[in-house]
Amino acid sequence: MRFLHSASLIGAPALLGSALAGTPTEIASGAAMATGSAAAAHADDNTALTVNPAAIALKPRYGISLVGGFFDGTDVRFGGTAIDGVTTKGIAMGLGYQRSYLSMPLVVEELPGWGEVGQDPPSARRFDTFNLGFAVPLIEERLSVGLGGGLVLIGHPILGRAVTGNLTAGVAGRPAERWAVGLAGRNLLPIFFATDPGASVVLGNRYAWTENRALSLDVEVPLTARDGGQLPLIARAGAEWGDDSKVLGCGYRFVGPLNQHWLTLGAGMISDSSTDGRSTGTRGGLHYVAELPLAGLSDDKAWLPAVRHTLTITIMPALGPRTDR
Repeated sequence: MRFLHSASLIGAPALLGSALAGTPTEIASGAAMATGSAAAAHADDNTALTVNPAAIALKPRYGISLVGGFFDGTDVRFGGTAIDGVTTKGIAMGLGYQRSYLSMPLVVEELPGWGEVGQDPPSARRFDTFNLGFAVPLIEERLSVGLGGGLVLIGHPILGRAVTGNLTAGVAGRPAERWAVGLAGRNLLPIFFATDPGASVVLGNRYAWTENRALSLDVEVPLTARDGGQLPLIARAGAEWGDDSKVLGCGYRFVGPLNQHWLTLGAGMISDSSTDGRSTGTRGGLHYVAELPLAGLSDDKAWLPAVRHTLTITIMPALGPRTDR
């Protein structure tokens, strides 16, 4: 049995390098991960910056999310995101950075023509990812359009250094006060390396009674076929419920192309300096998340539970009606 403490890391080599279960360009919070990582319509969470940047403009707020963790002492991620949807009129902006050390076995095209007898080539790669996103709110913040991307610097002892990136474009809307939807095209840049994620389209729904009581569902369809793939569909669904001091979450993720099923469970502690939800206040939380595979991830790792840890800090501005847009 192995354990993982992370914000958005899946340690199984069968998953690393696949956008279907999380990539070095995706920075997910513990709150989002607890609901199966469904975040395409999550306007209250910074995870939207790297999933559907349009959603960051549906709600005027400041947000800071810090994440970090490790798996087996070799696969490591740490970084964070910052959202500003208040300072600049008519636009929301987001920044993100994450450093990852991931164990990715070399594919056939990457294998060197030499090597020591009995020694496997080093699999650990370093990823430095810089994310930037913009979104414009429309129709009194009922609709928004957004564009985001990431620059990824890759390092490997044998392969040397490489540069790649991604591009995500999306729209998000709020048809009703408690209901949000999102549609995004992810990883739209051409694929440069075998480990790059393929392009996909994701549709998200989120129905929230309160900020900490909600149902979320994302359905993602990869546009690039992968060898040995199964059903070309990824589904993420989850529920969260809580109050001003605590929140619990549970979720399910089905990764069709890899025929994998994951169960997610999370718990968070929340601190809120404001007693009125519509007044200026500081809100922060510490989230713990566990991910459990419902089937073996690979032949040599039949059972791989993963325990994840995230720290999320959010600063909330005044939430009254806006008159400057």
